[in-house]
Amino acid sequence: YNVCYVNGFQTQPGSDWSDRPSALLRDAAGDPVRDPDWPDEIILDPSTASARASILEVVGLVIEGCADDGFDALEIDNLDTWTRFDAISKDGALALASAYVTAAHDLGLAIAQKNAAEAARPAHDDLGFDFAVVEECGAYSECAAYTDVYGSHVLQIEYPDSLAEADLS
Repeated sequence: YNVCYVNGFQTQPGSDWSDRPSALLRDAAGDPVRDPDWPDEIILDPSTASARASILEVVGLVIEGCADDGFDALEIDNLDTWTRFDAISKDGALALASAYVTAAHDLGLAIAQKNAAEAARPAHDDLGFDFAVVEECGAYSECAAYTDVYGSHVLQIEYPDSLAEADLS
């Protein structure tokens, strides 16, 4: 079962979004906001319908590429941007996620929710995500948030350094 990685809420390193300035989250000075953990990725801003349409024009081509390359499914990374950047609207992020679900399903692909444990129930029930790909749910004691919703349809990724620091008792 092949799952295609798609960064749906941040730009890919080295990609050029200069022709879509309204799709980028900006700071008070008007500069694009970069992810502090991934400084070569700029945060997308799905807060308006027009920005979501602009984002989908770009990311939709990536999703089509996943289908053309024979993948069975895709994972949309960084759904949790609204939890990490106050200027991102939760409603806008979920609306963009819904558009990704539709795009994937229209191409015959399953689609995974990636992280954002607090959104598991609506991501599955309301938006239509088929399964989850989760990072460090063991380290953060949130695996049940996913398995309660997706059952055994959860791909769990743990990183040794984080597990060593986690209290798994």
